Amino acid sequence: MDRATAERSVVASRRADGVWHVDEAGQDLSRYPVGALPHKAYDLSVEESRHVDALLEDPCLYASPRFIMPKKPSASGAAQRLEIVTSEHQAVLGWFSERTPAEDALVKLIARD
Repeated sequence: MDRATAERSVVASRRADGVWHVDEAGQDLSRYPVGALPHKAYDLSVEESRHVDALLEDPCLYASPRFIMPKKPSASGAAQRLEIVTSEHQAVLGWFSERTPAEDALVKLIARD
């Protein structure tokens, strides 16, 4: 399946023990009727969870542009959105094929293709 024909939702929540739990759901838009993608659920390791915590505490993540457009158009890129809600922050960030380093690190830790 081509990534451009899929729509996914990834939700990460921090458990009381500090480990991040991730749920992924999606649909394959290349089929009619639209077909569901397999549900994925997994826990990040303790080390990965600490890294997520550090990224969420970094003010650079929240100071980044709210939506990044690439300098060169890309037919293969998909618009993506990252919503962050913590007790101290609430932010909606987005990009079209380019992420800031902080966004990139966070997405690579949480979303697993």
